[in-house]
Amino acid sequence: MSGQRQISTTTYPMQFLMVLTSDHITGATGLSPTVTINKNGAAFAAAAGAVTEVGNGWYALAGNATDRNTLGELKLHATAATADPADKDFEVVSWDPFALLNVSSISGVTQTGGDLYPAVTNIAVTSAALNATASSRTITTGTGTGGVANTVAADLVYDNVADSAGTLDFYYEFTVAATNGAVGVGVSWLGYIVGLVNTLKVYAYNWGGATWDQVGQIVGIAGTTNGQQDFELTNANTGTGGNLGLVRIRFSNTGLTAATVKTDRILLGYAVVQDITAIQLTGTQTFNMVGTQTGNITGNLSGSVGSVTNQTIRSGTAQAGNAATITLDASASATNNLYVGCTIVLVSGTGAGQARVITNYNGTSKIANVDRNWTTNPGAASVFAIMGTEAPALNATLQVSSAAATAVILAGTAQAGSTTNTIVLAAAASATNSIYVGDLVTLTGGTGLGQTRTIVSYNGTTKVATVDRNWTTTPNNTSTFNIVANITPTTFSDQGVAQAGASGSITLASTASAVNSIYVGSLVTILSGTDSGDTSQITAYNGTTKVATVSPNFAVAPDTTSAYAVIPTQSGTGALPGVQDVNVVSYGSTPVVISGGFPEVTVGGYLSGQDPATLWGAASLAACTGLPATNGQALTYQVQQRNNKEHADKGTGVITLYENDGTTPKSTQTYASTAADADRSAMA
Repeated sequence: MSGQRQISTTTYPMQFLMVLTSDHITGATGLSPTVTINKNGAAFAAAAGAVTEVGNGWYALAGNATDRNTLGELKLHATAATADPADKDFEVVSWDPFALLNVSSISGVTQTGGDLYPAVTNIAVTSAALNATASSRTITTGTGTGGVANTVAADLVYDNVADSAGTLDFYYEFTVAATNGAVGVGVSWLGYIVGLVNTLKVYAYNWGGATWDQVGQIVGIAGTTNGQQDFELTNANTGTGGNLGLVRIRFSNTGLTAATVKTDRILLGYAVVQDITAIQLTGTQTFNMVGTQTGNITGNLSGSVGSVTNQTIRSGTAQAGNAATITLDASASATNNLYVGCTIVLVSGTGAGQARVITNYNGTSKIANVDRNWTTNPGAASVFAIMGTEAPALNATLQVSSAAATAVILAGTAQAGSTTNTIVLAAAASATNSIYVGDLVTLTGGTGLGQTRTIVSYNGTTKVATVDRNWTTTPNNTSTFNIVANITPTTFSDQGVAQAGASGSITLASTASAVNSIYVGSLVTILSGTDSGDTSQITAYNGTTKVATVSPNFAVAPDTTSAYAVIPTQSGTGALPGVQDVNVVSYGSTPVVISGGFPEVTVGGYLSGQDPATLWGAASLAACTGLPATNGQALTYQVQQRNNKEHADKGTGVITLYENDGTTPKSTQTYASTAADADRSAMA
């Protein structure tokens, strides 16, 4: 049964037998058969190869590259006057089935364990040593006598199956599961069918497709003479998994007249594809690998590599993709965030060669968010592999994302509805109000990628988180985010989102202190939202209503979008040690001008014995203008005093404090100090 032919070759013709219609046995000679072929399920079409007579009813279709240009099944159908139609199955494969692997002829090959055999692809079942007899016979329609035991030897003792009301349907089952690597390659049947008018179709069960593949037919005769017919099988006709090694051969048809199938012997021919347990290749080798290979490769590979996987936990073809996401195949896991932290690689198709870290995964939609935008967006033609390795998320500049420096509290994709200073978190975010306050939210992908803000307010019902300063680019429902704990200490007395506001007051969040006047003397800065960047000083505070009265008036009255921070000062109660930077652009309606490259105003703490050169650097601080000379004086003087202190010599001297214009003296103080005293400064 030489049923396999290498693709696009012209060697090894395909032979077929034609018998006379008059008796269905005698070989038909002197014919000019018309041959059509079917390539891997396509429509039958005329063969391109020439047909020649071999003899005794046998004919040969010459090898032709056009006839063999498609991998898969190749069915031959021949017709001619005075002869029965002839059908024969072949298979077009990518290798040469007639070439044997001679291991001893391969330079640099060392066998290090196990047995090394070539794959057996071509066994003639009539003389093969590897044959199996049927283990059972199952009748669907018809009646039987004799039994499967009568099919072992060619001894004219038959297994008989007769039709029932013109219909006959039964199959023999074989098993080769006991032989590791056994695959059925063909069946040889010896016997005859009673009745010249009867024809039985022969099928092999296709375990992968759960269908019956027709492999031939047997025509009835008028006498009682045995005839032998061979039927070729494909790999799909041998069971795997729970049906490992099972092969079923079925005989069936309708419209029969007193038909009886008399089987003297039926054998399954099988091949054994032996596993190579260990092989070591040294030097330079040229070879083809077909199928899935497992093991380690040291050195370099050249040529076309379909997929070399290491700890691949999922692979498939994407359904879709956009700038920062990829929709995995429909069979991907239904468990949310299962693939978070794994690396996804586009191995072929659109965007091939790119790798990203998965930061969020939705098991329902199969959408995986990645740590940074794709260079080329994946699509429905993108083949991916997910590697089971934990990797840190990277930002757009390929640095480890700040969100990766600590544990991720929440990762997801924003919902629609974010504003200039809010983000609507994913529906799976916590339902507990204020739970994320003080944490950092970083946009890890999609719109606004790379921005980080501090959450100052969170509503567990709406999932709206208000941030400490306006977004440069407002996020939307393509934006992926991570929320991590903020490990940077703060010296804010209070922060949140205003409940209301007026030109001369702001109603602090409901979580603000219930103690009257506790914030008096402190500064309140609008971090984001309406009146962002404005700073004023609290002159009165009602702990019941949370209303803080300020002076001077706000440039624009705050509202429910205004995120704020209360900053303690030396004159305000609740002053805290340390320093805190805020971006001050106005004091009420008066713009604050910071010249000389000094970017932010530092408040709170007041020197605390620290050397100003450490705090500010060696260069002198430029004067700040726009700050008040009365209630906000401490802020002005602190900046100015540090400027002066940087230049104060230890010993005896004079410290001059200036008004906020930087030139008008406010007060002077003469000191005579020790080295320790020189590090102290007076406040006017």
